[in-house]
Amino acid sequence: MRFWLVEPEVKYWVCEKFEGHFFGLHGHGAQFFGGFRDKRYDGYMTGGGITYGYNWILSPHWNLEAEIGLGYERLWYKESDRIPCIKCYERKHKNYVGPTKAAISLVYIF
Repeated sequence: MRFWLVEPEVKYWVCEKFEGHFFGLHGHGAQFFGGFRDKRYDGYMTGGGITYGYNWILSPHWNLEAEIGLGYERLWYKESDRIPCIKCYERKHKNYVGPTKAAISLVYIF
């Protein structure tokens, strides 16, 4: 599979910026194509959700951040056989509700 993804997020820090607990809203959009075994997929995804995380200060410029997000995803795509055929595809869509983000990040503050 090959894809590109854009995922902006806004965060609300409970106490002080870049320290401790935070909540956030994230949205995302992606385009993907590729295949698994005998099927090929070509489509798009969009969605968003809420995030909870915690940030630990390691030094004046370095932080460690862990976060998890829950939300909604909408996928719409074409499914076809592995051998490309312009007329031999089926349009499909899926809805997903559940975990949409999990991250551990090393953050550098300028």
